[in-house]
Amino acid sequence: MKAFLIPLGLLTLSLGAILYPALSGDRRLAFRDVSHFYQPLYRAIDARISAGDLPLWNPLDQFGLPVAGETTTALFYPGRLVFHLGLDAPQSLAVYIYLHLILAGLSVFWIARRYHGSVAASALAGVVYAAGGPVLFLYTNPPFLVGAAWLPLAAGFLVEAVHRWNRVSFAIGSMALAMMLLGGDVQSAAQVIVFLLGYVLLRAIRRMRVARRQTRLAGDARLGTKMLLGGTVLRLMTIGLAIGLASGAASLQIIPSWQWSQQSVRRHSPSSGVAQLTAAEPYVAAPSAWWQAPAAGTHQANVYDFSVGPWQWIGALLPGVCGEMFPENTRITRLLPSEGKTWTPSLFLGVLPAICLLIRLPIYLRRLVNRQAQRGRGNPLRIWDGMILAGLVFSLGGFGLVWAVRELAYLFGGAMILNDCNAAVGGPYWFLVSFVPGYANFRFPAKWLVFFSLGLALLTAHMVDRLARGSRDRWSGASVSLIGISVLALLISLLPIGSFGIDLSPAADSFFGPLNLSLWQLQAFWAAVHAALFATIVLVLCRRCPPSSRVLPIALLALTLIELTLHGRGLIGTASAPSDSKLAEMQRTTAPLRRVISLAAAPRWPERWGATSPSATPDPRNLRLEQVEHGQQLSLFMRWHLDAGIAKLNSPTSISHWRGPIFWDAVRPVLADSPPDQTTDRLRRLCQLLGADATLQPRVAQPERGPTASTEAPLQIRLDARVRNPDAAPIELVDDWRVVAPSEIVAVLPEHVRDYLTDATQASLLESESESLRTDLEPIPTVSELEIEEHQPERTLSHVEVSHPTLVKFFQIQDGNWTARYRATGGSVWHQATSHPVDFVSQGFEVPAGNWQVEFRYRPTWLVPASAISLFGWGFALWLLAAGFGCWRCARLGA
Repeated sequence: MKAFLIPLGLLTLSLGAILYPALSGDRRLAFRDVSHFYQPLYRAIDARISAGDLPLWNPLDQFGLPVAGETTTALFYPGRLVFHLGLDAPQSLAVYIYLHLILAGLSVFWIARRYHGSVAASALAGVVYAAGGPVLFLYTNPPFLVGAAWLPLAAGFLVEAVHRWNRVSFAIGSMALAMMLLGGDVQSAAQVIVFLLGYVLLRAIRRMRVARRQTRLAGDARLGTKMLLGGTVLRLMTIGLAIGLASGAASLQIIPSWQWSQQSVRRHSPSSGVAQLTAAEPYVAAPSAWWQAPAAGTHQANVYDFSVGPWQWIGALLPGVCGEMFPENTRITRLLPSEGKTWTPSLFLGVLPAICLLIRLPIYLRRLVNRQAQRGRGNPLRIWDGMILAGLVFSLGGFGLVWAVRELAYLFGGAMILNDCNAAVGGPYWFLVSFVPGYANFRFPAKWLVFFSLGLALLTAHMVDRLARGSRDRWSGASVSLIGISVLALLISLLPIGSFGIDLSPAADSFFGPLNLSLWQLQAFWAAVHAALFATIVLVLCRRCPPSSRVLPIALLALTLIELTLHGRGLIGTASAPSDSKLAEMQRTTAPLRRVISLAAAPRWPERWGATSPSATPDPRNLRLEQVEHGQQLSLFMRWHLDAGIAKLNSPTSISHWRGPIFWDAVRPVLADSPPDQTTDRLRRLCQLLGADATLQPRVAQPERGPTASTEAPLQIRLDARVRNPDAAPIELVDDWRVVAPSEIVAVLPEHVRDYLTDATQASLLESESESLRTDLEPIPTVSELEIEEHQPERTLSHVEVSHPTLVKFFQIQDGNWTARYRATGGSVWHQATSHPVDFVSQGFEVPAGNWQVEFRYRPTWLVPASAISLFGWGFALWLLAAGFGCWRCARLGA
């Protein structure tokens, strides 16, 4: 265990230097979801936990959703204890990320040691993995970083257990897999399973030669078949048992997530590829043929978001050569027509890993061209080679075979072909989406880059150990090759590219301005100098240090540690909090609000942001990133409304209910076609339909013209909150409604929404197959009284007094776990009622005439059984671990 102190100390220092501004509490982590999505979400959840509640229902996002159903909340993940250390939310989030980066490095160190790496080489692998670009930049999405932190243990130990059964390896791998699930990264856990299945399949193919040879020698065809199938079946059983144990241990997250996913947009969207042939209906969007390009905005298309183009691979050799996204827009790859959304600005893991990659590259190419080459002699492919190749090819995502054929045809013939085809068809990721059950529910092919980082880190440790033992073949050639690539990049950076007349508009960013070509050239120049200098140092160390030198691995470790620390500081974005006066002004506006409809996903940001580079500002003290972060928080962008404690009915979430898009698709044309003098009335009716008290319109007031107008001047954010329904309450009594069969609701919804918003009807829609209590076709004025006695996220209690049967409408969506009951006021006997969907996105039930106490309560059916299964899973895993360690200890004592 003493060996762990070395990587622990190195990782603590390196990552502490990288994240120091956020760890100190002076600034907060910024850019993308870490700020506007997870910081307010985690703060809202942990505030309720600190108050002694178990937050099972989130009433502040959309029409309500289960907290555990949204996997990224990581409600039951033990690591969330960090948020209860007494630090403020931004600092707690920074510590949470810092500790998981350290965990990621220690995990790789442990795996490298299991693969017989020396302490120095294994520590080097841990630093390369945790401080390298693909993993470090996951700070922008904490659940994915949690997955990356546990993935080395899950993949490494389960590969051991699959290769040769071992109870300790099986238990540790399964528990790490469960931690990934509890931490909110289901996709990475699924990718571990896919990798293991691929490993077993390829191993079985390789064993076929041995099986055939055994068959010829023994003269018995059953012998080879038994040897092949027996081992393969046992390995597949091991994977199945690991899935079962991990799922059981993480059942508190798995079961509610699965239950919510069955009602999500992804479940009711057309599946991608040929998997749609067996998918369930109804669809939110109409399906297309499996070979056709999916419609933009559908889940079919979003599956391939953040695909990594092959031209980005050069970023693994030269730091930052593809450009940065902030604080200046120098992302040169955006000029390429096929470039999509950028997952990480850097694939760089250090010069030393780049040299190791160049050493292995010829071996990969020979295996691709000639499968018999080097077989059984010299350089066999190892598990880390499989991780590198899997990470690279699967992260291609939408860049499939059709895309390659289309680009080659245009390059050599100038003709555009296959325009109607899905560019991903024929690609590795397309096969996963099309043929692996359930994989079409995931997105983000770039998440496979974590396997690339892990494989390259382990390869680096292996190569450094071989180098220290005196095996230095090909090191000089690879170092010289990298120096040559650096010189070529340096020459390109010195060219007068700005005079070539290149259209730079495709690379413009709405926040960080147009492409700063001159700054990119400067960055490319220093990237080339960086790579050449460090490659030269590596080359000199390899030639000067004697064979079997203990100094060489330590020198390479120190070199890489310094290099990645300097490189990592440029990947982390931070910002200060808005001023107290601006926050107070925002809070005064939102204080009276309880439930709002946002009329814009974001305010109209200053146009000068997209037209002017941040470096062109007259006031260089104000950073563009900081202005963006302040503007997003003050305008309640994304999930910042959670900080204000108000519900936003059209907020973005990780997974939305399938009813949401259908409802808003019905509302949108009614508002778009509204005459100007009727818009206000229709918005008021919409608020009444949804139980909202106001509409919210964020606006930015900043001068857009004038020679002295600063692009970095403090933003003046104003929230235009118009109360349109002052009588809004969590519950409403409806005296006019009609019953519609659930199978017909999607067809009648557009007409119902139009009639309601245009004031042509006052009736609500109750989805039910049961007979209604209402006997009159015409509405009868009901003498009614409603008083809210208690309103909590998971329980609402009210007093209702009605003279006729009435519909009690509760403004939360029914996910199947809400229960309703009523009893006579002052009585003790509760009458159970079934709460049905009302007006498509609310719920309610019919109550007879009388004086009643009505309760809506969230009681998830999964909580008790999932808790029992989870306890059993963890207990069994710990028993396996203890038993395995006991056998190991006895074996050592016996020896």
